[in-house]
Amino acid sequence: MDELSNYDTVGKAEEVVIDGSWAYVADGDDGLVILDISDLYFPTRTGGVDTEGYSQGLGKAGNYVVIADNDKGLVLIDVRTPSGPFVVESFTVSDFAMGIFLDGSLAYVAQSAAGLAIVSFCVPNL
Repeated sequence: MDELSNYDTVGKAEEVVIDGSWAYVADGDDGLVILDISDLYFPTRTGGVDTEGYSQGLGKAGNYVVIADNDKGLVLIDVRTPSGPFVVESFTVSDFAMGIFLDGSLAYVAQSAAGLAIVSFCVPNL
């Protein structure tokens, strides 16, 4: 294996999801970071949004990213414009949201001591 490049985010990178030439990073205290990876040798930060909690996990559904934001629950973020993502809605779960997997309109959330939460959501028509 060879490391082609590296981009040091401000926070602590916890998880990444790739969609085309975009990398979406759950970056701990720095929230969501969006990187343009069209040039694998020179990834660049395009945008981001700081969430209220500690971003530990994320999933992507269409033009939206859902962040597992620790003690702040889930955060739905519109990423249609990578340079200007914004929070659409937040949702509290019964314990710390540590990780997330999206399947259609369902979010499977790993919640610390409370186990698994299954949350139904719909992306708004904006």
